[in-house]
Amino acid sequence: MILGIKIIVDERGISLRRIFLLCCLSILLFGCNNDDHTEKGKFDIEGKVTEIPAGDHTVVVKNNDGAIYHVTLPENDVSSNYKLGDHLVIWTSEIDTSNPAIAEALHIEIQNEFE
Repeated sequence: MILGIKIIVDERGISLRRIFLLCCLSILLFGCNNDDHTEKGKFDIEGKVTEIPAGDHTVVVKNNDGAIYHVTLPENDVSSNYKLGDHLVIWTSEIDTSNPAIAEALHIEIQNEFE
């Protein structure tokens, strides 16, 4: 008995108290991990509409570095909402880095009034 706590030891000599402390430390170290690394307000693509394929649910956007993205519009959006030269800010779920890059938009905002 140490400090009024009876220590129980199994056949291998490992105290249950040490196992309990190890479990508690593991939960504290790994259980409180926040996997949400997204930054609020951070967008993935910013650029100008260079092409609007007819009958397609996409727009082609070119950013300031010259990279071209074929962006699939969100489910509730249509390509007729955009015109050539629109300055877009796009949040995406993922970007396929093929050439040209392909992205699936979660949200798109037109930023023409800030130019």
